Amino acid sequence: MQRLFISAMLLASALLAACASKTKIEDACADQMTQGGMNECQFRQWQATDAKMNDAYDMLMERVKTFYGDLSTSDAEPVVPAEDELLRRSQIAWIDYRDTHCAFVAGATEGGSVQPMIRAICLTELTEKRTRELNWQLACPEGDLACVAPKR
Repeated sequence: MQRLFISAMLLASALLAACASKTKIEDACADQMTQGGMNECQFRQWQATDAKMNDAYDMLMERVKTFYGDLSTSDAEPVVPAEDELLRRSQIAWIDYRDTHCAFVAGATEGGSVQPMIRAICLTELTEKRTRELNWQLACPEGDLACVAPKR
């Protein structure tokens, strides 16, 4: 009985969190009348957000390579990985975090028809945040010590 109560509370928490974090992306799917339609729409929204993030990542990688030179092709093994390699590693680690975290969040609805939508909403929200981080690096001013490759 206690397990059932805990499971119900986790499901309610996940659904409330998804509803409380309603974004403009979710509004684009408001006209969907079936769970399957909502799932598909949210998945398409995530794909569009992911494409924007990939564009920002590609632009930042190009900027980093231009700013520092393509150090990852150097014959010498650097003591500290080159900035382009650090960016690549951080993106791979971030994607792993995003996917794992969203699987965890959607796990509360395991086996339910709403699970793909909950996962897609999570993926979209985290991907939007990462896109803002990458775009900030693209727009940061020279002199800002947190700016990896300032715009010139």
